[in-house]
Amino acid sequence: MANVLSFGITPGSLAAGLSMEANTRDIEYVIRFDAPVDNSEEVLLVPQIPFPGSTFDFNETLKCTGITLTQEPNNHSVWRVRAQYDAGGMAIEEGKAYGFKIGVNPVNKAARAAYGKIVAGSSGEYVEDYGLETAVATIPIETSAGNPFAEPLTVIQHNATFSWWQIETVAVGDLINSGDYTKYLGTVNADSASFCGRTFDPGTLLLRGMEPEQYYYRSPYSTESEIRWKVTYTIEHNAEDWWDRVLDQDFEALLKRTATDTTLIKRPIRLADLPYNTSGTKVKLSDANDDYVQQPVKLDGAGELLEANASPVYLQYLVKRPLEWTELNLAQEIGR
Repeated sequence: MANVLSFGITPGSLAAGLSMEANTRDIEYVIRFDAPVDNSEEVLLVPQIPFPGSTFDFNETLKCTGITLTQEPNNHSVWRVRAQYDAGGMAIEEGKAYGFKIGVNPVNKAARAAYGKIVAGSSGEYVEDYGLETAVATIPIETSAGNPFAEPLTVIQHNATFSWWQIETVAVGDLINSGDYTKYLGTVNADSASFCGRTFDPGTLLLRGMEPEQYYYRSPYSTESEIRWKVTYTIEHNAEDWWDRVLDQDFEALLKRTATDTTLIKRPIRLADLPYNTSGTKVKLSDANDDYVQQPVKLDGAGELLEANASPVYLQYLVKRPLEWTELNLAQEIGR
């Protein structure tokens, strides 16, 4: 293998450009060997040659985006290397996030409570009624008869979305090759999860998308490429978590067996069981006017009837499968 006699910038070869969107440099180096070199691969191994992703010596905001080699036609011991530098240049590294974007996904959700409503005052005029002056809505959304609406009011919740692509490790590549990576799609993070410099609580992330494609990957400062998997991730964050909430109501409840037997059993709800009958001034059990309710009645979350004027109870269900995401090896750092 030939030895390098000299390496330097060709006089007058540095071209520079500035614009609103680009900051570029174009520089040529000349390499002199002690013997003819006819293999460009040997020239690429010269350590002084900048590699794509290398920082420009005189401006660290510029990165090398590419190099080209040419041999002197009349002297095969002399090679010229032209390197291009750009403000947007970067070396693609395994496990780092590229093309990182933050977006918003508007989601329609059933409103469970309100901050205020219009009600009839003592004079018959309608007035504004507000709940507690907190960030939490406290007024139940229900009909004037105290029942839930058949078509609930909805509210738009804006969830943040995160997307990026990364070059996968060999281990994650095996998941993709086998098809096992699909088990993660549509799952929520069972444990706390971190990516792109952010950490999120368990149950707050939903993996919406993994889009693999083959990619010719060259490790920085290497002259060889290999086929790897490049995967684009889309993850949605729900600060309220991904538990679905359903109003606790039913035609049955845990009720006393009879008017004299206070043992609680599950049985159909009758008019006499309703909270406004506790005073005993209206329908009583076994009365001729007593009958089964025709509409579901709100429960307290433990199977018993909700007390009069109490806030409705919403049961929570996680219908999206929780899963640990450790195996995915999400990028912890944004590539720059």
